[in-house]
Amino acid sequence: MTIKKISLIFIAIIGVILLFGSADYKSSNLLGEILAICSAIFYSIYLLTMFELRKYMSSRSIVFYNAIITAIILLPIAFIYDMDILPNTLNSFLAIIALAIFTQILGHGFMTYALKYINATLASTTSLARPIVSILLGYIILNQNIIFNQIIGAMIILSSIYFYYKNNSFKK
Repeated sequence: MTIKKISLIFIAIIGVILLFGSADYKSSNLLGEILAICSAIFYSIYLLTMFELRKYMSSRSIVFYNAIITAIILLPIAFIYDMDILPNTLNSFLAIIALAIFTQILGHGFMTYALKYINATLASTTSLARPIVSILLGYIILNQNIIFNQIIGAMIILSSIYFYYKNNSFKK
C-alpha cells in the first residue's frame, strides 16, 4: 500500500472524527463517538486483513474461520458480563439467527467475496462513509440536528473516497 493510499485513509479518519464531533460533549456522547470512530477504523483494518487472507483462502473458509475465532473470543466475554446470554423466547432466538445469517454469513461473506474483485483500500476507505449514513439516519428518523463539524467531516470523507476512486479506478 502506498503512502498516498494510506494518507487518503487517514484523511477520511479525520473526517470521521469531525463528523462525530458534536457541540455538547456529554460523557455518554463522547464515549459513543469514540467507540463509533474505533469501529470504523477497526472495520477498515478488518477489510485489509480479509483482502490479504483472500489471496490464500476461499471466501467460505474465511467466513467460517472468522465466525469460529470470533465466537471463541467473544463467548467468554459475554459470560463474564452477563450469564443470561441465551434467548428466552422464540422471537429472541429467531432474532439471533437472523443476525447470524444476515450480518455474519451474508454480510461478511459477500464483502469477503467482493474483495477478490475490489481493491481493499477502496473498500476500507468507503467503509468510513458508514458514519455519514448514521448521522443522516439520526437526522431523518430521530430528528437529530446536524452541525457544521459534521457537514465538514462528511465532505472530507466523501472527498477522500472520491480522490481514491479517481486516482485508482478500482485497480488492485
